[in-house]
Amino acid sequence: MNSMNIKKKRTIGEKLEDFGFIEASNSGGNPDSLESSLKHVCNKLTKKLTPEQITNIDNKVERISFNISNKQKKIDELNKKEILSLNTEKNRLLEEIESIESGKSKFKHELNYDPITWSIQAFVCVILFFYIVIFYISATYSAFYSNPLEEIQQSGSGFSSEQLSTVLKSIFNPNALKLAKKDTVSFLFVILSPAIFICLGLLVHISLQRKQYKILTSILAGTFIFDSVLSYNICKNLYEFKYLIKLTNTEWNWINAIRTSEFYTIILFGFVAYVVWGVLFYFVMEAINQPSLIEIRKNKIKAIGFKLKEFDKIIYKLNDEIENYNKSILKYKQKKKENLQDLSIEKLEKYISYFMRGWRKYIRSRNKNVEHYINLSNKIEKKFLIDYKNNIKFFEYDQN
Repeated sequence: MNSMNIKKKRTIGEKLEDFGFIEASNSGGNPDSLESSLKHVCNKLTKKLTPEQITNIDNKVERISFNISNKQKKIDELNKKEILSLNTEKNRLLEEIESIESGKSKFKHELNYDPITWSIQAFVCVILFFYIVIFYISATYSAFYSNPLEEIQQSGSGFSSEQLSTVLKSIFNPNALKLAKKDTVSFLFVILSPAIFICLGLLVHISLQRKQYKILTSILAGTFIFDSVLSYNICKNLYEFKYLIKLTNTEWNWINAIRTSEFYTIILFGFVAYVVWGVLFYFVMEAINQPSLIEIRKNKIKAIGFKLKEFDKIIYKLNDEIENYNKSILKYKQKKKENLQDLSIEKLEKYISYFMRGWRKYIRSRNKNVEHYINLSNKIEKKFLIDYKNNIKFFEYDQN
């Protein structure tokens, strides 16, 4: 039941037959209007485009062709300028690597350091390292464990003028390690104390390397304070020794430290030396970590490789766009080509026969001069098909 209620889809023959009947009824079956109706049928069947539509297609094709030309120019420009230049530079670098590997040294001027200067810096850095170790071993012992009076008494030679003068003029104790051995804790503290300043010197190098100047300022300030404490204790020990042997009548006061030259001398020989060592160590390590002449060129070649890959991506994208544009042009040209192609005579005869079946049906329904009108209609139909077959272009677009 349901299948019977479904409307059967009408064929093109049925539609044309109905259209022929309607056209005939509109004109009263007048043969003079038949040719116009046949043209209308033919135009509809061949899907003729309006002149405006054809112009619009031509304009689109022209714009697309212009875009293709621009994108092709970009590709040519990349190939002839950018990519060619990069490949030339790459080949030059490869030749230089080969030249360097062969032992030629004409590229040494490119190094950011002078080997002789670096050797001097490295030598001074090593000397300063041992100086800092000795300095802070002695300074730490003199600041926290030294007792000049007890040391003179233990020597058993009494207070000779020579020995007394040596003690008073000495800021550091050259026998610090020997004297510190009497106590394990003090010995370890004294011998390991330079490690603190060596580490601080390394932190100066790291801060300079990473350009962390706030951290560098904090390190320098902390070290200066620690050196000041060492200097203060050393000066205090010497002053108290002078007080015990009656070389001064006033007891120790903290203001006495900043009034003595020893206080600033200790800071100068400690703090300044370790800062200079840290900066020198930075320059020495920077030179060591600097890439070789070959590595410099390999890094440049690697960077060129990345640029070439980027240009390849750009060219691939441009070519893809050009391909899509060409597909669009092909589609529009095909549309115009189909528009210029007429129906085959066999198909047109078939479709016209459907249309004429409806036209004749209307004429027969009139019952007046039926044969006369049918004969006239047949003649017009025959002439129309002959003209079409002879490829006479008389079809005009029908706005309806």
